[in-house]
Amino acid sequence: MESQLSNEVQLQIETEILKIVDKCQGLFSTFNNTAEKKIEIVLFVGKTGAGKSTLFNFLSGAEFKIQERELELRNPSNKFSEMKGGMNSVSKEPNYYFNSEYNHLLIDFPGFQDTNGQFDQLLIELIFQKVVTQLPIKVVYVIKNNESTLPDRGIDIIEFIDKLFKKSNLDINKFNLLLNCYLENLSDFELKRKIRRELTNANKNNYIDNILIMRKVQNAEDLKNVFTTQKRNEQWKALQQIKPVQLKPQSIPKFAIISQYLIQQISMIADEYNRIIYDNVEKLCEQMNNSIKSEQIRQTQSIIQVITKAEVKDASEWYTTFIENCGKIPNINQIERNLNNFKKIFHFCSQFQNQIENYSEVIFSIKNTQKKFQKLQENIDQIIKNQQEKTQRESQIANLSSQKEELKKEVGIQGQQTQKLQLQINRQKQDSIRLQNQSRNQQYQHMELQKKVKRQEDHYYYLQNELREIEVRNKIRDFVNFLMLMDTIFDF
Repeated sequence: MESQLSNEVQLQIETEILKIVDKCQGLFSTFNNTAEKKIEIVLFVGKTGAGKSTLFNFLSGAEFKIQERELELRNPSNKFSEMKGGMNSVSKEPNYYFNSEYNHLLIDFPGFQDTNGQFDQLLIELIFQKVVTQLPIKVVYVIKNNESTLPDRGIDIIEFIDKLFKKSNLDINKFNLLLNCYLENLSDFELKRKIRRELTNANKNNYIDNILIMRKVQNAEDLKNVFTTQKRNEQWKALQQIKPVQLKPQSIPKFAIISQYLIQQISMIADEYNRIIYDNVEKLCEQMNNSIKSEQIRQTQSIIQVITKAEVKDASEWYTTFIENCGKIPNINQIERNLNNFKKIFHFCSQFQNQIENYSEVIFSIKNTQKKFQKLQENIDQIIKNQQEKTQRESQIANLSSQKEELKKEVGIQGQQTQKLQLQINRQKQDSIRLQNQSRNQQYQHMELQKKVKRQEDHYYYLQNELREIEVRNKIRDFVNFLMLMDTIFDF
C-alpha cells in the first residue's frame, strides 16, 4: 500500500492547483473553441529567463520602453504576461492571446526547470502535456543567447527533448527554434545557416524544423528597430509557415502523486460523511416513534441507496453528485473542510486523466467508497433493527409493568375478597361446627329415639306375645270350658 501524503503535501497540492485553475480553465475553453473554428495554435516553451513572455507580449501587441536599463511594458494590460529576469518564473500558469488576423492562438507557457518548487514544475509539465496532446500544435522552443553560437553547444535543447518528449513517451521528431537576443552582425539568413552548421556538427539538426530570430534590445534605438509593427507581422508570418504536429497522450509516472492526492481526499471525505451520517441516524433512531424522525431516516436510507447504485462514468461528476446527495440528508452537519475547493480541484484534474498515472485508481476508490456506503446502509439497517427490537422490548416491558400494576390491583382486590371469603369461611366453619354439634346432638337424640323405639318395639313384641299367650290360654280355657260344658250337657 502506498504511503499516505502528509497534510503539508496535500495543502501544497491544493494551494498550487487553486492558483492556476481559473486561468487554465479559460485556456482549455479557448482550446475547445479553436477546435471548432480550426484555429492554429503556437506554444512558446523554454527555460525560465529565455524571454518567452517578452516575445509573447510583443506578438500580442505590447509596446515597450527602457526603464533603468530594463525592458518594460509601455501599455500594461492583464492580457500581457509579466516580465522579469532571472531563473525564477514569474507566471505559474499559461497566458494566451488570439490573433484574429492570422487565426492563431499564441500560448506563453511558464518556464521549465524553475527552482521555486517541485510541485510547481509538476503542474507546469502536466498542463503542457495536456496542451500539446489535445490538438495539433506548433511547438516553438525559445533559447536566449547574446552570441552567434548556441549556448552550451545546444545541450539545453537536447535536455528539453529528453525531458518533455522522449522520457514522457511523446512521439515528436521536429520542433521549432526561436533564437532570442542575438547580437551577431550577421543577417538573419547567415545567422540561421551558422546555427544549422552547429546543430549538424552536434548531430542535433534533425530535431529542428524552422529557426526564427529575435534581436536583442539594448537601447532606445534598438527598441525602434526591433519592436516594430513590421517585425511583429514578420514573426507572425514566420509562425504561420510552421507545420503543426499531433502528439499522443501518455500517462506519466511522476504525475501519480495527483491521483494519490485525489484518492486520499475522496477516502477522507467519504469516511467523514460516513461517520456523520451514522451518528446522525443513531440519534434519529432514538426517536423512531416520532413520524418526522422516522421519515428523515427513510430519506437518509433512500439517498444512501442512490449513492451506492450511481454509475461512475466520470469521477469528477460522481463526486459532485455525491456531495450534493450527502447535503440532502436531513439534519446532517457539514464536514469541516472546503468541499468546493476540492470539487474545483477534482474537476480540473479530471481533464488530465490520460496524463495522470494511476487515474483509474481514482475510479476504484469511488467504487470502494460505494462499498463503504453499502456497509453503512447495512449498519443503519442493523441500528434500525436493534432500535426496533429495543422499542419492542421496552414496549413489552411497559406492557408487563402495566400488567404487573393491574395484577397488583387485582391481587389487592382478590386479597380483600379473600379476607371476606375467609371471614365467610370462618363463619361457615363456626356454623358448620355448630351444625355438626347440632347434628351430633340430633344423631344422639336419634340414636336415643331409636333405642327408645327399639325398646318400645321390644315391649310391643313382648306384649304381643303376652297377648297371644293370653289368647291361647283364653282359647284353651274357653275350649276347656266348652268341653266342660259339653261334658255337662252330656252328663244330662
